[in-house]
Amino acid sequence: MDRLYLEERKALLTTEHDITKSLDKWVLTLSGGALALSVTFLGELVTPGQIKSPALLYAGWFLLMVGVGCPLVSMYLSGRAYEKYRDIMDREHAQSGTHMWGPVREAQGRVWESKAIDPLALAGLLGFLVGMFLLGHFAYVNLR
Repeated sequence: MDRLYLEERKALLTTEHDITKSLDKWVLTLSGGALALSVTFLGELVTPGQIKSPALLYAGWFLLMVGVGCPLVSMYLSGRAYEKYRDIMDREHAQSGTHMWGPVREAQGRVWESKAIDPLALAGLLGFLVGMFLLGHFAYVNLR
């Protein structure tokens, strides 16, 4: 293959990996921070007997926990998928030598962990966004 093409492709894959990793970390950090702050300051903002629409609060907390949990599971599965990719590559290289890429790609396509990573990342991001919206709406209903 063309050397320039391979270099550009490698740079694009590295950038894609870095962006995904960064997004997971931000969602995890922001979801955890929002959850901790909302739990910490709830008692100072609203007295327990006067809470209006507690379902908004509980749903918001649940979705922020999704925003924390999904990126963690996604990161774990990413590591497992790469571990399996490496094992597949090593096995095929030992069996086939240099003509291994067809079987390697076919076997790597069957690694279920790699198929779960993107949906988990999206679920974490949506959990964070919708959870923040619900907590904002809860605050609006209770503080006006």
